Amino acid sequence: MPQRPPKLLAYFEKGMKAMNAQDHEGAAEWFAAIVDITPADKEALELYEKCRMVHAQKGLTFFKRLLYSLLGNLLYSFGMKKQAVYYLGVLSMDKPHDPQLAAKYGNSLLASSQSALASLAFRRALQFRPNDKAILKAAGPAFEKIEDAPAAIDVYHRLSKLEPLKGEWSVKVKNLSANHYGESGGITNLKDRRAEEEKKALQQQTVEGKEERIRELLDLYNSDREANKGVLCEIGRLLVQIEKFDQALAIWGRVLEGLKSAGTDEDKPDLDDRQVEEALHMTALCNEKKERFDKAEEGYETLLQKFPTDTRYCDCLYAVRLKVLENRIAAEPDNPQLLEEKKKLRVDYLENKAGILSGLVEKRAGDPDLLLAYGKVLTEKGDLDEAIPIIQKASQNPARAFPALRQLGWLFIEKGQIPLAIDTLKRALEKAPPSRSPSGDVKDIWYGLGECYFRQGDKVNAREWWKNIYECDIEFRDIRERYEGLMA
Repeated sequence: MPQRPPKLLAYFEKGMKAMNAQDHEGAAEWFAAIVDITPADKEALELYEKCRMVHAQKGLTFFKRLLYSLLGNLLYSFGMKKQAVYYLGVLSMDKPHDPQLAAKYGNSLLASSQSALASLAFRRALQFRPNDKAILKAAGPAFEKIEDAPAAIDVYHRLSKLEPLKGEWSVKVKNLSANHYGESGGITNLKDRRAEEEKKALQQQTVEGKEERIRELLDLYNSDREANKGVLCEIGRLLVQIEKFDQALAIWGRVLEGLKSAGTDEDKPDLDDRQVEEALHMTALCNEKKERFDKAEEGYETLLQKFPTDTRYCDCLYAVRLKVLENRIAAEPDNPQLLEEKKKLRVDYLENKAGILSGLVEKRAGDPDLLLAYGKVLTEKGDLDEAIPIIQKASQNPARAFPALRQLGWLFIEKGQIPLAIDTLKRALEKAPPSRSPSGDVKDIWYGLGECYFRQGDKVNAREWWKNIYECDIEFRDIRERYEGLMA
């Protein structure tokens, strides 16, 4: 994660919190605020676009899409690019794989002086049309404006190959390379320099790099503790990442003390404060990692009581209680009462989580991520008849059609509705995102289709679907045994 000043770090964390709460529109606004100040923050840019995509695909009906298309393209054709930004943005997020639409959106953003967001749109367009001269010519200035020299150099280098008679592209490559890399070697040194930068970035992610960063932050904190107390949270996070949980507990304890003294209640801090929530969460996590399960359980219970709609704390509380119970079972493996307690713990957990998600689904009707999560919990509970309509509703959203249809197909298999399962899983395959090699989800669908035909007694089709997995991943589940069994 890039190092951000406290203000931008707070923006980023608010964006992540909004994102976790499924408020994608609000999250996008926080990430956009970061990008306005630091246009080269790629992580914030990517999260902004992700949130915009999910939000754009909610409630975008056929007629609304048609209206936006007419308005956006009409305004763009008349040169009113600033006015076209909103319409083209929604359309582009709805169809992220359309390079022409992404390029139009990028040009409109550039006309609106939103260079960072424009660069993101151009990157997306170039993924699908890397040698489109019009897109490259528009993207180059956008990358220059946000001072992303490597990207600009790459764009102009491609243009120099596509238009070798135009010397301006080679000159741009040479000048940008000289300014950015401190040499006049131009594109010849670009790959080596990039490799060095990537290596340096990776080193920053190592334990040694994080320890060095912790020392820097501690020096900063000790130079003026009151003014720089905001860095304690970052120190605490880094200590957790390198698994120094005792030191992390001390830091987060100091954070809590500072917040408690600043709060209105001396006995209990204001849990609505984001920093307090994070500090309590990290404290509970550290106690869990140190196997101080009683303190961890107490911490997660406090968080769940204050944030009853946050399923993370429901999950954490269950995980801690399960570990305690499994330790008891390991000590008394022949105790049937403990096994019953484990089953009851699971039932209660799923019941509580289903209740939380049910309430959230009512409040945010149509949110595909919530619907999928709720459907999954209902499935785990065994309430298949309730899960099916929930996941069917999620499948209506283009952004989540693939995972929803995949889950739905397996539900129909469990229900014994094989023809419906076959149709659903084949529809899921049509929605699968393109990739160079089959993903685990695609293999799961192939496996499910093979299972469907096998249950119908159609061994020929079952063998064909399982063959797809057998040839690319022979260790996938029990595919070797099942496929070779059909071949015998």
